[in-house]
Amino acid sequence: MTTIAERLSAEGILRRYPVCPVCTFPERHPVRRRPPRHDTYVEALASTLGVPSPDLHDLLEVHECARCASVYCDPWFGTRGMMSLYGVGHGQHVLGWENFFRWIQAKEKSPALGVQQAIWTFLEERTGPVGVYGELNCPFAGMFLLLRDLEAGERNRADESASAIARIRQSYALPQKRSPPFALARIKRELKRAKGIGPARTTRAPIAAALTPPRARYLVMEPSSLFWSTNCGALNTSCRALCQSSTVGVPVIDWKDVAREGTRFDVFGLFNVLDHFVDPGRILAEVLAHSRAVFVESHRSGPDDTFSRQHLYALGPRFLDHLLPPGWKWEDVTPRLDDGLQSFSWIWRDE
Repeated sequence: MTTIAERLSAEGILRRYPVCPVCTFPERHPVRRRPPRHDTYVEALASTLGVPSPDLHDLLEVHECARCASVYCDPWFGTRGMMSLYGVGHGQHVLGWENFFRWIQAKEKSPALGVQQAIWTFLEERTGPVGVYGELNCPFAGMFLLLRDLEAGERNRADESASAIARIRQSYALPQKRSPPFALARIKRELKRAKGIGPARTTRAPIAAALTPPRARYLVMEPSSLFWSTNCGALNTSCRALCQSSTVGVPVIDWKDVAREGTRFDVFGLFNVLDHFVDPGRILAEVLAHSRAVFVESHRSGPDDTFSRQHLYALGPRFLDHLLPPGWKWEDVTPRLDDGLQSFSWIWRDE
């Protein structure tokens, strides 16, 4: 009788990863990590594939790299499996949209996520006022919502988002049967459906008056089969369309645009995105080539941390020792910005 592993391997869903996907070192040892209480993405993929979720979860064995201490799955999903996960099984980045929904519901003057405020304060302390700022792929995982508040101050985010979505739908000649204004009940349903991803990081603290937005900011897109594509959406629109609308106000470009325009980023933010590429070293090198400094937020990979099998790997505590090219330095700034969930690293040019 064919096993689930044999079937999924034959269909191209599973494949082997014999070396560390972060630093390519072959030596490793098996480890155990606490499974998530509710792994939304793996459960969705199991349903799509018609296999029991616990069985699929158990197939994704976890190892720790003997060099960079990153943890990773072997076997894990091949290209077809990745597309089944991020494109069909669960084509929505729940945590990003949860950040957005919480933000548009906020009523106080200039509210923001507390961790975002702490990060932007840190960036300004290290670099001074930021002129040109960029992020990669997800518009709601990093600083953009905070920066919009710094720029726009007090306003009705729900009404503004509703108007933006109406304009987006009109530009694509989409039917307006379920057009905004935003219904609070619907937003609450979206939040309820998103529960189980992790603790909310929302605070109600006002933004420090000294913080200032950058002169220009961009969302740079880099395709990846380990990431949500243009189908990542909610409320009948996509995150990228909202990013470019008046709601968030950030242009969406790609690396060809960056090279053609000769754009140089004073600071570039990588917020839980490096682990959504099969080649994080290449992505980091691309970012460094166009940046003066880089801030990295990543999922923790310690023995007591939950490792969701929706990820091929979680970056080790000193992965940058093995990925940074000559001429760059880095610092672990987690102790200052610790939110109990993530690791934070600061990278700058050694001049």
